[in-house]
Amino acid sequence: MRVLAADEVGMIEAGCLLGESPLWMAGGPGTLLWVDCDRSDLHWRRGVAQSRAELAVEEPLVAVCARSDGGLLVLGGRTAYALDHPRAAPVAVAQLPDEPQGARFNDAKPGPAGRLWAGTVVRGVDAGGALWSFRPDEGLQRHWTGITHGNGIGWDAAGEVMYVVDSGAGTLSRADVDASTGMPGEPTVILRLAPDEGLPDGLAVDADGCVWLAVWGGSCVLRVTPSGRVLGRIEIPARNPTSCAFVGPDLAVLAVTTAADDQDPAGPGGDVHLRRVGTTGVEVGTVDWPAPDSEGVTR
Repeated sequence: MRVLAADEVGMIEAGCLLGESPLWMAGGPGTLLWVDCDRSDLHWRRGVAQSRAELAVEEPLVAVCARSDGGLLVLGGRTAYALDHPRAAPVAVAQLPDEPQGARFNDAKPGPAGRLWAGTVVRGVDAGGALWSFRPDEGLQRHWTGITHGNGIGWDAAGEVMYVVDSGAGTLSRADVDASTGMPGEPTVILRLAPDEGLPDGLAVDADGCVWLAVWGGSCVLRVTPSGRVLGRIEIPARNPTSCAFVGPDLAVLAVTTAADDQDPAGPGGDVHLRRVGTTGVEVGTVDWPAPDSEGVTR
């Protein structure tokens, strides 16, 4: 497979066990956020300043998203929490129904119409997960079922095409989005990785409409066309890339989160790698979820 040109910008040493869900928030020098799922830590870097906060939640963190009012929404295993800023106390605002028993959130991202979209997984159960959406006026809605390990989610610049990863099935799927509702139609698998190629994980979409797909166990990020053709790969010096996002004032740098090496405890992993890949990204939206005025969980 062709290796794509990628200029190394740097590496953010984070020491995560399972770094995930990179998020770029513009304003001033801009802020890059990500989570360490296994430690329930929220990391962020603004300019040259780097910080970390352990959130007081009794479940692993899986994703962080921006709210339209400037705050944050983070997902734990079964609960969505609102934070006014990274060091704020998390307030539970929604919870996943226990259907089926043992289901938990995995990756998540804001989509058209201010909804939050998230995939789920039921450990040890093939096709036990689903694709869910959240919005305060709609509540929690289940869409696609039959997902084994819901993962990376993204949209093209026009919001007309949605991409979803099922790591358990090794697939990347796309679906057309209804312009009037923001809801996706039936998914079509456009890429399937063989087990020896690694597992498709988180993703980002660029301004040319291509998907940048992190490959767990593959030490790389693939660039994939909307039809599923792999244009090539950029190599990451860690066994387990987990996700990626375009960051910086011009969205011209690809930030790749990684996890610790699951085969060699002494191997590299857990840091964030920054690469210029010759294209810019699509701005990721925000979640239309107002700041909570109480600590009650809304369902």
